[in-house]
Amino acid sequence: MISELNRLKQDKSIQCIVGTYNPELHGIPFISLASFFETPVDKLPILLTTHKEENISQFNFEAMYEYLSEQMPELDMYGIKKILTKIIAKIKKITNGISINQEIGLLMHISSAIYRIQTEQSLPENVRKLQIITQNKILYHDLKEIILPLEEYYYIHFSDDEIAHIIFMIKEL
Repeated sequence: MISELNRLKQDKSIQCIVGTYNPELHGIPFISLASFFETPVDKLPILLTTHKEENISQFNFEAMYEYLSEQMPELDMYGIKKILTKIIAKIKKITNGISINQEIGLLMHISSAIYRIQTEQSLPENVRKLQIITQNKILYHDLKEIILPLEEYYYIHFSDDEIAHIIFMIKEL
């Protein structure tokens, strides 16, 4: 990530990082996905320039589902709302909890992965896949079992690269 940011800095000005966890990069402010989605559209420029976030205790998932529906209209949102939500709850249980930002990140990432698999788009390779899986064997096997209903519902298969991405997000590696 640092090398990619350095590459971007050559031609662009990086205002902030929006994501599921703060990588704590000196000089680059961070905005959580929860704050980003909870901010009304007309107030986004203020959030992006001031970087002042509110503490989010309750998150409006419907706004996120609406965004996903707009971005990926062919994606069956029933499966996302019902099945993926249950899968995230199981992930929370086996990991003794995840933050709201991690939950949002997982929902967005897995939804996008489903869409890419269904539309036969390429998925990003995880160059640290073997290391991540080797260091998290129990979580890897638990996740393979947990996501099975999602794979069956959508008639897809999550690669080990995708499982490694999910572990990366859960463990904030």
